[in-house]
Amino acid sequence: MDGANQLQMFFGITVPMLWDVLTVAIVLWCVTSLKIFEFPYAFTQLEPSLQTYTTGVYTYALTFGIRIPIYAWGKAAATGMLTLLSIVGIVVLVRWVMRRETVQY
Repeated sequence: MDGANQLQMFFGITVPMLWDVLTVAIVLWCVTSLKIFEFPYAFTQLEPSLQTYTTGVYTYALTFGIRIPIYAWGKAAATGMLTLLSIVGIVVLVRWVMRRETVQY
């Protein structure tokens, strides 16, 4: 690319070559953000408040309870299935938005 500056070379060469890597990174980030469990559970002293509930913590609380066992396994299974379906929907949406022709050099 004769006469192109650094910004034009970045968006003309580097970004198209990294497009598949960016797509995978965005998909993994979305999946991780939905199912995160460790940080809210570890940093709330094993007593997560309702403000720190994620789908993973909520499913764990329904299945095993926090201090007092709840054992609502049906609700926990339904929550897990809703999490799975929302992750599949987000992955399909991200893949649809980020689709483009394969670039070969």
